[in-house]
Amino acid sequence: MQEVRRITEEKGIPLIVDEIQCGLGRTGEMYACEQAGITPDLMPIAKSIGARECVSDSKLGKVSVIGTGMQNTPGYAARMFRVLSEKGINIQLITTSEIRITVIIEESRVIEAVRALHRAFELDTE
Repeated sequence: MQEVRRITEEKGIPLIVDEIQCGLGRTGEMYACEQAGITPDLMPIAKSIGARECVSDSKLGKVSVIGTGMQNTPGYAARMFRVLSEKGINIQLITTSEIRITVIIEESRVIEAVRALHRAFELDTE
């Protein structure tokens, strides 16, 4: 997470961390960003939903492919999953919407995943 924070600060991109408070009893910190020693620019906080327990892993990261073009063009998810698989990056969770595919992966692989996806979707030009 510290590397992601460094990159967002360097590029002038706001860092938004979406977390559910659940680590206090397990890690001594309420949020993973606190444990990682970073301060996000925005952190929406989920309200309690009355669950019996909350299972978490503070070493996970989120990577998304977003764009209105995927509404009418098949293959975005397949390409994303293939690229991550070829890099040996295990997907822990997948969520989708009409214009977004999000995967949860190991935090230590986020930068590698983003770079590989940028190449695969031809976004790596500066």
